[in-house]
Amino acid sequence: MFRWYSKAAVCYAYLSDVDGLGDDNPEKEHSSFRTSRWFMRGWTLQELLAPVEVVFLNKQWEEIGTKSSLASVISSFTGIQVRALEKPLCGSETFPHTCGGYSIA
Repeated sequence: MFRWYSKAAVCYAYLSDVDGLGDDNPEKEHSSFRTSRWFMRGWTLQELLAPVEVVFLNKQWEEIGTKSSLASVISSFTGIQVRALEKPLCGSETFPHTCGGYSIA
């Protein structure tokens, strides 16, 4: 699945439990973005790391931000290093070399 996601130019993550833009700021410590169920799912890691870009949408289908624009926020509550979020870990020949420095199991 990682290779499949890595071939996508963009992936969309619909966060049905995240409030509208006026009600929620992802940078706030207790925002619904940070506590979204999406980040607790089993497939989330590869959905987050494999694609070149991920666009996050709230329950009103409004764009919250992207993986790259929210990298430091996502890193702060997931523990995933910012560089792993900013640089795609594409399923190319470099995948084993690139992922060697990360625990992705």
